[in-house]
Amino acid sequence: MSLPPLFAKLELLESLGDMHRVWRTERGILKDCGSSTEAERELGALVLAQQLVGTRVRVPNILEQQDECLLLEDLGQRSPQTFRHTRLAAEYLARLHGDEIPEEVVALLCDKGHAHYWHSALVNRLRQEGAYAKEAFSSETGVVDAFARCIESIATLELPDHSDVVGHGDFQFKNLCFSDSNGICAVDWHDFGLCNRWYEIGHLLYTLPESHGSVVADAYQAVSSVALTDWNAGLRYGKAVDRIIRAGNEARRSTAENPLFDEFRKFVDDLDDGLA
Repeated sequence: MSLPPLFAKLELLESLGDMHRVWRTERGILKDCGSSTEAERELGALVLAQQLVGTRVRVPNILEQQDECLLLEDLGQRSPQTFRHTRLAAEYLARLHGDEIPEEVVALLCDKGHAHYWHSALVNRLRQEGAYAKEAFSSETGVVDAFARCIESIATLELPDHSDVVGHGDFQFKNLCFSDSNGICAVDWHDFGLCNRWYEIGHLLYTLPESHGSVVADAYQAVSSVALTDWNAGLRYGKAVDRIIRAGNEARRSTAENPLFDEFRKFVDDLDDGLA
């Protein structure tokens, strides 16, 4: 493959990528963001994360950037899904979320365009997932209409208490690294910014065995600086938002050659059961 001149001589030791092309090299983690625009956006998100939450949690250092590629500090191996690592992940997330957000931080992140899962932006995102589903699965009106009703029931709800946080945006186990020296550290900060606390917790829980749910609840609440008096109601909301976004992702990726209706329907059925 062709790399920018700055990285052309790097030896690619191990592929780490799922959606994006990511490799471990002898100098650090090399990520091909797909375009220089996306690389600049992720670079900006990392800089903001270091400024705003870098005293609370470990954020990877940026070593180099050229064209569509970033070279980042290597912070360890992909974190295994053990109870210990789940506890560390939940504690990291609670520290990241921190206290109430100062008004100047809200203004800064909104101005920079880092508010993907926040208030009206989140509602618009949910409704956009419904539009993707309607376009991708136009012949499956029963399931698509049920999906649209679920979206509206969530979009029009009053937000649970303590929803507003500064968050990672894609906090799940495939984006967590672990080492004995660094502990848990999140990578892939592209969607960092203003976020919904409950969505982020629900997003993490989806990537874990069900038996880990109580570990997340206990560890997060033990570290959180905010008293979360109605965990179950908040979590119900967060899981619903996560399932809507995951269902919409299947609709976006679906093609005539590779229809993903069955995958989409699984999320809708799960969403419907959770709201029943």
